[in-house]
Amino acid sequence: MRRGVQVPKYRKHLRSGQAVVTVPGGGGRVVYLGPYNSPESRTRYAEVLAAWAAGKATPRPAVAFSPGSRSYTIGRLALEYSRHLETYFGAAFGKPSKQAAKERSALIRLVKLFETVEVEEFGPKRLIEYQAALAAEGLSRTTVSHSVGIVRRAVKWAVCQEKVGGGVLHALAAVPPLKPGRSPAKEPKKIRPVSPEHVERTLPFLSPVLRDAVKIQALLGCRADELLSMRWCEIDRTGPIWRYAVSNHKNLWRGQTLIKRIGPKAQEILARYEGKGPEEFIFSPRDSIQEHRQRQRADRKTPLWASHKARYAKQRKPKPKRAPGERFTSESYGRAIRRAAKNASVPPWHSHQLRHGAATEIRKRFGVEGAQVTLGHARIDVTQRYAQQSEQLADRIAAEVG
Repeated sequence: MRRGVQVPKYRKHLRSGQAVVTVPGGGGRVVYLGPYNSPESRTRYAEVLAAWAAGKATPRPAVAFSPGSRSYTIGRLALEYSRHLETYFGAAFGKPSKQAAKERSALIRLVKLFETVEVEEFGPKRLIEYQAALAAEGLSRTTVSHSVGIVRRAVKWAVCQEKVGGGVLHALAAVPPLKPGRSPAKEPKKIRPVSPEHVERTLPFLSPVLRDAVKIQALLGCRADELLSMRWCEIDRTGPIWRYAVSNHKNLWRGQTLIKRIGPKAQEILARYEGKGPEEFIFSPRDSIQEHRQRQRADRKTPLWASHKARYAKQRKPKPKRAPGERFTSESYGRAIRRAAKNASVPPWHSHQLRHGAATEIRKRFGVEGAQVTLGHARIDVTQRYAQQSEQLADRIAAEVG
């Protein structure tokens, strides 16, 4: 036993009814042991205590699961459903889907509370406890509702795989979603359009490539991923209004197509990148770094001698650990905007506020349908009903706005 250190205590988590222990070190990790005062939780506590006393990592609980056993715990469900997510959502541009990450986050919170609970015993009361625990964490009401939906989908998958009975899923459907103003969860913040003045003050603190990207997004009202995945091979430039067939968009899995119209103002900005190959991403971190180095050279106060060039070439690593990627991600794009806004001493804003700003302006000038066809918000049946009229209206908006 370690000297001078108090032994971690076996405690009850009042909100969930679980037994917990806080393991010293690593920020005080809280380990959920199972139902309070149950034999399983006491056994688990002894394992954690033994590992802590020996200075080892906290062991993972053994899952009682065998081909002939009916035992199927929440921990096992989360593990198998996470593996299913890897193939179901696939990957976009070599990185996992954002939705897969959201679903795993909800499952991690579920496992922390009910890891050793049998799925057959996970009823409406425990799902309500899960809701309350997420609200206590400070998550918004909509985030809590989405997380509850993810839990239901995981159980539904288990029912389809015949791992648990359908009665579990039927019982969980009885839990109502949290209502606005009638739950402990905080309300989500409404996304407001960013002030054009704040955008203008932010632009000088962005690289020229990202500066153009922000201007294009403000004109087209597209999502960040739709903008950053733009390539010349996807843009039809035969007419006065260019048509960008977005290959990576939010509703691709629904079988929908998304065509963004590019008007004269946006065409003028994109013309600076006509030298890029048809398969290359128009907005590239490599171009941004190259422009940064060229600007540094232009701002030099001393001449760039041959010895300087030789030294810089020697210092540059042929295979750096953090080489610039082929395209910006929405995360790196967002970080650059937040950093630039901070340097410009303006309130922080994010790229989706540009989309809201474009939607607000278009709706003022062209009505709800104009915003609908420009942003691609229409459902399939609505798109078919207004197809011809929407085509003409979208062209007119692109000609006048962007």
